Amino acid sequence: MRFVTDLQNNDAHLAVDCSWQILGEYYRKISEQDLAYEILALLAKQNRFDWSRIEIDSDGYAIVPPECAIQDPSDRKFVAVSLAHEARPPIHNVSDEDWLEDEAILTSCGVQVIHHCEAELRRRFQEKQARSRT
Repeated sequence: MRFVTDLQNNDAHLAVDCSWQILGEYYRKISEQDLAYEILALLAKQNRFDWSRIEIDSDGYAIVPPECAIQDPSDRKFVAVSLAHEARPPIHNVSDEDWLEDEAILTSCGVQVIHHCEAELRRRFQEKQARSRT
C-alpha cells in the first residue's frame, strides 16, 4: 500500500512497454472498482508512464538476453522493460514468490526486484520448495 500511495502522491513514473504487455496484464486482472485501476488512470492522465520498446517472440513473450531469461516467460516483459529503460527501474513485487527463484539471474543482469512483502514471500517460497522436494 505504501508503494501505491507513493506512486499516486509523488511525481513517480511507471515503466511500461509500448506493446502493452504489462498494462494489458494489469487491466485484465483488475476492474474499475479496484484502487489499482484508479492509480493507472491517474498515471495515464498525468502522462506518468515511461514507455520502452521491447521485442516479443512468436509465442507472445518478451525477448531478453539468454543470461537474463528468468523461468517464467510471462514475467520476462518486466525484465525486458527494466533492461530497455535508461534508468534501469526496479521491478516491484508484492505477491509472486517466483521472483525469488530468479534472484541470482536478475542480480547478474543488473535488474533489481523490490519485494514489498518480502517476509511473507520468502515464507511461501520456502513452503513451495519443501513441497517440491517431497
